Amino acid sequence: MNKSIVTIIVAVSVVMSSCGEAKNTQDEKNNVDASKVSHEVIEEVIVPISGTYKLDSAASVITWRGDKSAKVDFHKGSLAMASGNVVVENDVIVGGEFTFDIGSIYNVDTDASGKTPALAKHLKNEDFFDQDNKGMPKFSILKVEAGTVTGNFTVRGVTQEISFDVTTTISENKVTAQADSVHIPMTGFGMEYYEEKMKPTIIVGLNVVAIK
Repeated sequence: MNKSIVTIIVAVSVVMSSCGEAKNTQDEKNNVDASKVSHEVIEEVIVPISGTYKLDSAASVITWRGDKSAKVDFHKGSLAMASGNVVVENDVIVGGEFTFDIGSIYNVDTDASGKTPALAKHLKNEDFFDQDNKGMPKFSILKVEAGTVTGNFTVRGVTQEISFDVTTTISENKVTAQADSVHIPMTGFGMEYYEEKMKPTIIVGLNVVAIK
Protein backbone atom coordinates (compact mmCIF):
# COMPACT_ATOMS: atom_id res chain seq x y z
CA MET A 1 0.00 0.00 0.00
CA ASN A 2 1.18 3.51 -0.70
CA LYS A 3 2.84 5.03 2.37
CA SER A 4 0.93 8.32 1.93
CA ILE A 5 -2.43 6.51 1.94
CA VAL A 6 -1.49 4.61 5.13
CA THR A 7 -0.55 7.89 6.82
CA ILE A 8 -3.90 9.47 5.88
CA ILE A 9 -5.87 6.44 7.19
CA VAL A 10 -4.00 6.54 10.51
CA ALA A 11 -4.57 10.28 10.84
CA VAL A 12 -8.31 9.94 10.17
CA SER A 13 -8.53 7.12 12.70
CA VAL A 14 -6.84 9.25 15.36
CA VAL A 15 -9.15 12.19 14.66
CA MET A 16 -12.29 10.03 14.82
CA SER A 17 -11.07 8.40 18.01
CA SER A 18 -10.42 11.80 19.55
CA CYS A 19 -13.88 13.04 18.50
CA GLY A 20 -15.46 9.95 20.01
CA GLU A 21 -13.62 10.42 23.29
CA ALA A 22 -14.53 14.11 23.34
CA LYS A 23 -18.18 13.27 22.68
CA ASN A 24 -18.18 10.63 25.41
CA THR A 25 -16.58 13.06 27.84
CA GLN A 26 -19.18 15.75 27.00
CA ASP A 27 -22.04 13.23 27.30
CA GLU A 28 -20.77 12.14 30.71
CA LYS A 29 -20.55 15.80 31.82
CA ASN A 30 -24.08 16.46 30.55
CA ASN A 31 -25.35 13.39 32.43
CA VAL A 32 -23.67 14.56 35.64
CA ASP A 33 -25.13 18.08 35.25
CA ALA A 34 -28.58 16.66 34.55
CA SER A 35 -28.30 14.42 37.60
CA LYS A 36 -27.39 17.42 39.75
CA VAL A 37 -30.38 19.40 38.45
CA SER A 38 -32.81 16.52 38.91
CA HIS A 39 -31.70 15.99 42.52
CA GLU A 40 -31.48 19.67 43.42
CA VAL A 41 -34.02 20.61 46.14
CA ILE A 42 -35.82 23.89 45.62
CA GLU A 43 -36.56 25.37 49.05
CA GLU A 44 -39.80 27.34 49.45
CA VAL A 45 -39.33 30.62 51.29
CA ILE A 46 -42.17 31.13 53.79
CA VAL A 47 -42.65 34.76 54.80
CA PRO A 48 -44.17 35.26 58.28
CA ILE A 49 -47.50 37.08 58.35
CA SER A 50 -47.60 40.58 59.83
CA GLY A 51 -50.03 43.45 59.62
CA THR A 52 -53.09 45.16 61.08
CA TYR A 53 -56.54 43.70 60.50
CA LYS A 54 -59.77 45.70 60.79
CA LEU A 55 -62.87 44.30 62.49
CA ASP A 56 -65.55 42.97 60.14
CA SER A 57 -68.52 43.93 62.31
CA ALA A 58 -71.07 42.34 59.97
CA ALA A 59 -69.38 38.93 60.22
CA SER A 60 -68.62 39.14 63.96
CA VAL A 61 -71.05 37.93 66.62
CA ILE A 62 -71.01 38.47 70.39
CA THR A 63 -73.51 36.61 72.57
CA TRP A 64 -74.04 37.05 76.30
CA ARG A 65 -75.85 35.40 79.19
CA GLY A 66 -76.41 36.81 82.66
CA ASP A 67 -77.63 34.51 85.41
CA LYS A 68 -79.85 35.85 88.17
CA SER A 69 -78.75 35.33 91.75
CA ALA A 70 -82.13 34.68 93.41
CA LYS A 71 -83.60 32.47 90.70
CA VAL A 72 -82.49 29.68 88.38
CA ASP A 73 -83.47 31.57 85.21
CA PHE A 74 -81.27 33.92 83.22
CA HIS A 75 -81.17 36.61 80.57
CA LYS A 76 -79.38 36.20 77.23
CA GLY A 77 -78.86 38.16 74.07
CA SER A 78 -76.40 39.66 71.61
CA LEU A 79 -74.17 42.70 71.33
CA ALA A 80 -72.46 44.51 68.48
CA MET A 81 -68.92 45.81 68.39
CA ALA A 82 -68.53 49.41 67.31
CA SER A 83 -64.94 49.06 66.08
CA GLY A 84 -61.85 46.96 66.45
CA ASN A 85 -58.54 45.78 65.07
CA VAL A 86 -56.01 42.98 65.50
CA VAL A 87 -52.24 43.41 65.16
CA VAL A 88 -50.16 40.44 63.96
CA GLU A 89 -46.36 40.16 63.97
CA ASN A 90 -44.54 37.11 62.62
CA ASP A 91 -47.64 34.87 62.72
CA VAL A 92 -48.51 35.88 66.29
CA ILE A 93 -51.29 38.18 67.57
CA VAL A 94 -49.50 40.83 69.62
CA GLY A 95 -52.18 43.48 70.09
CA GLY A 96 -55.53 44.92 69.17
CA GLU A 97 -58.52 46.71 70.65
CA PHE A 98 -62.30 46.32 70.47
CA THR A 99 -65.10 48.64 71.59
CA PHE A 100 -68.57 47.32 72.44
CA ASP A 101 -71.70 49.29 71.62
CA ILE A 102 -74.02 48.91 74.59
CA GLY A 103 -76.57 50.92 72.61
CA SER A 104 -76.96 47.85 70.38
CA ILE A 105 -77.49 45.36 73.21
CA TYR A 106 -80.41 43.02 72.69
CA ASN A 107 -81.94 40.32 74.84
CA VAL A 108 -83.89 37.40 73.42
CA ASP A 109 -85.30 35.75 76.54
CA THR A 110 -88.98 36.07 77.42
CA ASP A 111 -90.93 36.08 80.65
CA ALA A 112 -93.81 33.75 81.58
CA SER A 113 -96.28 35.77 79.49
CA GLY A 114 -94.12 35.40 76.40
CA LYS A 115 -93.18 39.08 76.35
CA THR A 116 -89.58 40.25 76.01
CA PRO A 117 -88.63 42.10 79.21
CA ALA A 118 -87.31 45.64 79.14
CA LEU A 119 -83.86 44.47 80.26
CA ALA A 120 -81.97 45.93 77.32
CA LYS A 121 -83.13 49.43 78.21
CA HIS A 122 -82.15 48.89 81.83
CA LEU A 123 -78.64 47.70 80.90
CA LYS A 124 -78.01 51.02 79.18
CA ASN A 125 -78.73 53.25 82.17
CA GLU A 126 -76.74 54.20 85.26
CA ASP A 127 -77.53 50.95 87.11
CA PHE A 128 -75.38 49.07 84.60
CA PHE A 129 -73.14 50.30 81.80
CA ASP A 130 -74.28 53.96 81.53
CA GLN A 131 -72.61 54.30 78.15
CA ASP A 132 -73.83 57.87 77.51
CA ASN A 133 -71.89 59.11 80.55
CA LYS A 134 -69.16 56.48 81.05
CA GLY A 135 -68.25 55.64 77.46
CA MET A 136 -68.19 52.36 75.56
CA PRO A 137 -66.70 49.26 77.20
CA LYS A 138 -63.54 48.09 75.47
CA PHE A 139 -61.05 45.25 75.48
CA SER A 140 -57.36 45.75 74.66
CA ILE A 141 -55.23 42.71 73.81
CA LEU A 142 -51.97 42.44 75.72
CA LYS A 143 -50.85 39.03 74.46
CA VAL A 144 -52.02 35.69 73.07
CA GLU A 145 -50.08 32.65 74.26
CA ALA A 146 -50.85 28.92 74.09
CA GLY A 147 -54.49 29.53 73.22
CA THR A 148 -55.08 32.07 75.99
CA VAL A 149 -55.71 35.77 75.37
CA THR A 150 -54.89 38.28 78.07
CA GLY A 151 -56.03 41.87 77.95
CA ASN A 152 -57.40 44.94 79.70
CA PHE A 153 -61.19 45.08 80.02
CA THR A 154 -62.51 48.60 80.61
CA VAL A 155 -66.07 49.29 81.82
CA ARG A 156 -67.32 52.67 83.09
CA GLY A 157 -63.74 53.97 83.00
CA VAL A 158 -62.43 51.19 85.25
CA THR A 159 -59.84 48.77 83.80
CA GLN A 160 -59.16 45.22 84.97
CA GLU A 161 -56.96 42.53 83.42
CA ILE A 162 -58.73 39.34 82.34
CA SER A 163 -57.71 36.14 80.52
CA PHE A 164 -59.70 33.49 78.69
CA ASP A 165 -59.20 30.65 76.22
CA VAL A 166 -59.65 31.39 72.54
CA THR A 167 -59.15 29.61 69.22
CA THR A 168 -57.51 31.78 66.58
CA THR A 169 -56.67 31.41 62.90
CA ILE A 170 -54.35 33.72 60.99
CA SER A 171 -54.07 34.00 57.22
CA GLU A 172 -52.68 36.66 54.92
CA ASN A 173 -56.08 38.35 54.57
CA LYS A 174 -58.09 37.37 57.64
CA VAL A 175 -57.89 36.71 61.38
CA THR A 176 -60.62 34.89 63.30
CA ALA A 177 -61.10 34.34 67.03
CA GLN A 178 -63.67 32.01 68.57
CA ALA A 179 -64.56 31.21 72.16
CA ASP A 180 -67.50 29.59 73.91
CA SER A 181 -68.72 30.16 77.47
CA VAL A 182 -66.16 32.77 78.48
CA HIS A 183 -66.84 33.76 82.10
CA ILE A 184 -66.09 37.45 82.54
CA PRO A 185 -66.19 38.90 86.08
CA MET A 186 -68.26 42.06 86.30
CA THR A 187 -67.50 43.10 89.88
CA GLY A 188 -65.36 46.12 90.66
CA PHE A 189 -66.67 48.31 87.83
CA GLY A 190 -68.92 50.45 90.02
CA MET A 191 -72.18 48.71 89.10
CA GLU A 192 -73.59 48.30 92.60
CA TYR A 193 -77.04 47.36 91.36
CA TYR A 194 -75.54 44.57 89.26
CA GLU A 195 -73.46 43.24 92.13
CA GLU A 196 -76.51 43.16 94.40
CA LYS A 197 -79.01 41.62 91.98
CA MET A 198 -77.02 39.37 89.66
CA LYS A 199 -74.36 36.66 89.77
CA PRO A 200 -70.82 38.08 89.54
CA THR A 201 -70.05 36.98 85.98
CA ILE A 202 -71.53 37.14 82.51
CA ILE A 203 -71.01 34.28 80.07
CA VAL A 204 -69.89 35.44 76.64
CA GLY A 205 -69.55 33.71 73.28
CA LEU A 206 -67.21 35.19 70.66
CA ASN A 207 -66.98 34.81 66.91
CA VAL A 208 -64.75 37.67 65.78
CA VAL A 209 -63.57 38.26 62.21
CA ALA A 210 -61.00 40.87 61.16
CA ILE A 211 -59.74 41.48 57.63
CA LYS A 212 -56.61 43.17 56.27
